[in-house]
Amino acid sequence: MLLQEATAGEAVPGRPRRKWGARLLIGVAVVFAGGTAVRLGGLESGVLLVPLVSFTPYFAVAALVVLAVTVAARNRAAMAVMLAVCACLAWCVLPRAIATSGSVEGRPLRVLTANLNGGRGDAQVIVDLVRRLDVDVLSLQELTWSARERLAAAGLDGLLPYQVSKPETWGPVGSGVYARYPLRARSGVFQPV
Repeated sequence: MLLQEATAGEAVPGRPRRKWGARLLIGVAVVFAGGTAVRLGGLESGVLLVPLVSFTPYFAVAALVVLAVTVAARNRAAMAVMLAVCACLAWCVLPRAIATSGSVEGRPLRVLTANLNGGRGDAQVIVDLVRRLDVDVLSLQELTWSARERLAAAGLDGLLPYQVSKPETWGPVGSGVYARYPLRARSGVFQPV
């Protein structure tokens, strides 16, 4: 029953495949719109979503592929959603992809980051790295109170006198930022993962 002639007043059954494909494309477009909303809205938090932000450029390329499929399928609803998604993702990705090459004045800011493995990291090695690399800002993850004391005893406070930290008693939840330049704590901006 692939082809049927309709007599006057008879309805010709629609193509189930086409309806299924259109619904699938709209569903994929909605998923992309949701992912883009998370990225644009700053809603990424937690162990699962934070690392996914680094895949935004790949997500943008995949969105372009889905947009091409929606154009080929002539699905206007999915096409409209994917055009909006691609525009929003371009707004996120293009500034980094097309960097300006203007001259920059000033001294480079050297940043070092270290994961202290639940506070078990070697404080002396970190302080030696700060000294040898002439670090301006040190970001520490999994900072504990005992690790903070060991870093101070190793001389970190003399090299980077300003700090904002939130050490924990144990485990992978504390964090801290040490700097050569003044820092101030701001509430509601950064919460350690």
